[in-house]
Amino acid sequence: MIPIDLCIEEEAALGILRLESNNQWIKEPMINQKGHITTHTKLCDKILRGVSFAELKQDQQTSTLNIDTFFATKFPVPNDYREPQMNEDTIMCYTDGSMMNDRVGAGVYIPELYRTGTPVKKSYHIGERSTIFQAVRLRWIPAHMGYSGNEKADELAKKGSGDNEAQSVTLPVPRTVWKNALRLRSHQKMREQLKDMQSHFHTVWRPSYTKPLSNLGKNKLRAATQYLTGHCELNYHLNKYKPQSISKICPHCSMEEETMNHFIGQCPMWFNRRGRFFNCYYSSVSEIAERFPLRKIVGYICSTNRFNQ
Repeated sequence: MIPIDLCIEEEAALGILRLESNNQWIKEPMINQKGHITTHTKLCDKILRGVSFAELKQDQQTSTLNIDTFFATKFPVPNDYREPQMNEDTIMCYTDGSMMNDRVGAGVYIPELYRTGTPVKKSYHIGERSTIFQAVRLRWIPAHMGYSGNEKADELAKKGSGDNEAQSVTLPVPRTVWKNALRLRSHQKMREQLKDMQSHFHTVWRPSYTKPLSNLGKNKLRAATQYLTGHCELNYHLNKYKPQSISKICPHCSMEEETMNHFIGQCPMWFNRRGRFFNCYYSSVSEIAERFPLRKIVGYICSTNRFNQ
């Protein structure tokens, strides 16, 4: 299950892509508290930059109602399909799409254009981030039923998907591809978070904590959760979200990174307080977790008010 914060980021990014594809995404400059010019869209842009093809737009258009059409669309039953008779005003155009090894191609075949006697044969390579549905526009014909035009278009489409010599065409990225890429980004970020959390969690967790956790009040339970997961107001954790503005270094002693180990057992700022709670002035978080009950450790954390700053 994806954490709620990453799900929100996914939906925000998809909303941006929809607005951008319709030219409705406006980046309005503003001045922050430090006097720097920035935009309210900066965070959203950062999410999109986490995808390798962030420079490409989403393949999406605003739906419109067009009552006056100058064409007809027919979907005959496959068994009843017959190729129409050609006349001097008819141009028969066959198209097909093909995907092989995640490479997508399109083929266009026109048996005879304007009575020139020369057929038109085109193969297009439309990249590895397209779908086969982007290769076909507005034509339908039973596939692999022996119709020469369709078979030729199919051959050209396969050439486009597998031949580097085919003409390359860059298309906007389909919504499904963007959505899968954003979900992959969420999975990667979730694995990174879990990796850090599990390493810290295994260091501080003790089976004896199970019962005391259920008896803690709201504020102390919040402090206990931050202590056990490492997701808290310490600079080491905050730096992961704002590396440009928040340093990992402890703001109180400026000697080391403000990790949970530094805060609980080693920072000189809490020297006397550590002595009152743990009868020691310098230790490690794993040693303190081994020697003292959870309620004692949470009491120390709450007394510093560090997780509420």
